[in-house]
Amino acid sequence: MSLSLPSIGRDNRYRTIAEIGRGGMAIVYKAEDTLLGRLVAIKIIPPKLTKSKDALRRFIREARAYARLDHPGIIRLYDMGDDDGTQFIVMEYLDGSTLRDHIESRDSIDLSTVQNYFHQICAAIDFAHKKKVVHRDIKPENIMVVDDRVKVMDFGLACLDDFHSQTQAGALMGTIAYFSPEQARGEPGDVRSDIYSLGALLFEMLTNHLPFEATSVTEMIQKHLDAQPPLPSSLNPEVSSAFDRAVLKAMEKDADKRFQTVQEFLDALSSRTMAEKEATAGITPLLAVTTPGIPTATSGTK
Repeated sequence: MSLSLPSIGRDNRYRTIAEIGRGGMAIVYKAEDTLLGRLVAIKIIPPKLTKSKDALRRFIREARAYARLDHPGIIRLYDMGDDDGTQFIVMEYLDGSTLRDHIESRDSIDLSTVQNYFHQICAAIDFAHKKKVVHRDIKPENIMVVDDRVKVMDFGLACLDDFHSQTQAGALMGTIAYFSPEQARGEPGDVRSDIYSLGALLFEMLTNHLPFEATSVTEMIQKHLDAQPPLPSSLNPEVSSAFDRAVLKAMEKDADKRFQTVQEFLDALSSRTMAEKEATAGITPLLAVTTPGIPTATSGTK
């Protein structure tokens, strides 16, 4: 079967090899950069959306987000262009699997691996926030795992600089299973919206379940607005009370009651004081796993 996009870029620099992803807003190809002799990922706007101003704005916003996020935990941008009306972004190609694949394929919960991956995800998102980028669509499908290192991707819904200026009032932005109450209300949100999503993500990583189950979009939205998630330890008894408290605080309905930064979230999970308190109470806490090249929860990011 021939590809609908055999090559793209000036002088057909990028030769497509296979389609590796398709969604409502973009198609992603594995390709070869014939000039530099390396594999890349090419993201294009689908033909049916080439005349959509909203799709183009989102595409440009994603490229601008990647351009300012030079971090080992975030996929890299290499190039962007227009090939005879086809807008494209050239990114780092990752030969791995998504966090969703890892969650669905495992038979048991490996808490140390959860801690390792989550720490890396938070380091990447914290870096983005410090660069004034809010992701707004944190979920397992947007996180790649390659040799035990994670990479956050898909900043197509990100807002940059002014966290309250890039969403129309009433527009729902994000993925309903993970988005915050303010996103459920159609508000743009800010860094604390990402923190809520991180809380929902950690809940799923710890338990293999979403914090809220629903049979319809409306029911899921209502649960984000009104319901309290169960304690992760109620679904996985190996989870410590430190994680229970941290997840519930991250998922507070009132953004002012959540952790105000990702670093605060990490500190709550890695605090030696908390570990000592739990050890005194006879609880075995899950301590932070330090990954080479990734800042620890107490050292921060630069």
